[in-house]
Formats: sequence, C-alpha cells, structure tokens
Amino acid sequence: MRCQRPFATLLLLPLLACSATAAAQAGEPGGTIRAAATMGIDNWSDLGDVQPFLGGSFDDTGFGLDLGVHWLVGRTGPADVLLGFNLGGFFHDSNVRGIEEGEDLAASVVYLAPSVKFAFGSPGGRRLYVDAGIGYYGAAIDEMESDCYFGCDSYEYYDDDTLGGYAGLSADFPLGARMGGVRLTTGFAVHFVDFDSPVELDGASSLDGPIYAFQVGLAWGR
Repeated sequence: MRCQRPFATLLLLPLLACSATAAAQAGEPGGTIRAAATMGIDNWSDLGDVQPFLGGSFDDTGFGLDLGVHWLVGRTGPADVLLGFNLGGFFHDSNVRGIEEGEDLAASVVYLAPSVKFAFGSPGGRRLYVDAGIGYYGAAIDEMESDCYFGCDSYEYYDDDTLGGYAGLSADFPLGARMGGVRLTTGFAVHFVDFDSPVELDGASSLDGPIYAFQVGLAWGR
C-alpha cells in the first residue's frame, strides 16, 4: 500500500516536549508537575530475528525518544505518587532493500501510555522513580522515499497496533542552583508488546517484545 507520511508527524515529539517542559520549568522544583524529554537506545531482539523474503536483516538496536508529563496526585508511604502519560517511539534501520523505491526498509514503534510514577527522595534533589504504564502501541515497517523532508512517499510492508505496557526505573540528578530546577534524568524501561506476525516479510517470525530501552535527557518540575 502506498501512502503519504508527512515528516511533521516525527516533529510532534520535540514540539510537545518544548511546550510541556516549558510549563514545568515555570514552576518551583517542588511543584506539582514533572516533565522529562529523553533520548537513547533500545534493543528489540524479535525484530533482529526477522528474516525477510527480500534478504538482509533489521538492526535489533535502534534509537528511542520519550516525552513524559506527570502531575502529583498524592503520597503513599515514603513515595510521592504522580499520574500522567508517556509518548515516544523507537526507530530501527535495516539493510533490507525494498522493491518500490530501492531504499532500505525501516521499522518503527510509537506508543502513548497513561502511566504512574512513584517518586522517592526530596523534590528538586536526587530522586528515584519507579514507573509503569499501559496504553497504545503501533508498529510499522516501510520504505521511505529518499532525498525528501516533508510529505515524503512511503511504501508500507507492515502495520499493526495493540495494547501494551512498560515498567521501568529512572533517576533525576540536580545540575546546580543556576539551572533553575532543570535536572539530568536517566531511565531504563522494558516495553511489553505482542504485535501480529509480519507475514508480508517473513511467514515464520514474530514481532513480540520485550523492547529494552535506556535513555538520558532533562527533567523539569517535581
């Protein structure tokens, strides 16, 4: 199936990150909102195991982005409880040559998951978070037209969506009083998904999780 995939879709994450994190930065470090924008690497072994009829293989290591926005809703024992959402995606290259444009195929996963964070430590200081979420996950494998930036044509070989979830750990580290509450944040998450088999490319393989992600970025707010 031939379809239009404007690159404006890929710009959604950084635009949302700018607006959400700016709102959080306007508050005090101990306020009621926390926003974080991160990027890093992920590993999806099931994708690497796909053996396409076209030849070649997909990289099981890819690039990931995540935007998380959460609001303080209460406290349980030693932990603050924050509710919100995570929006992100994983992007993998390959050396599988497509039949439409003669370009290598690319695989991607996007997700939008309502999530909860349990925060340990002093607001504005070092904090440890235990994270979990469940929501929408969508996967695609397509061949993108080269040498274009907006409104690029793509030929889709695979498309599926499902209910999935993740669990993870993250930590914030202050960067100093002059940074106005901005903190370095690091996180590790395991995403659990179960997509349909990519029979269009390999009738004997699956595209299940887990997907392991390690990301680093900046956090604002609580």
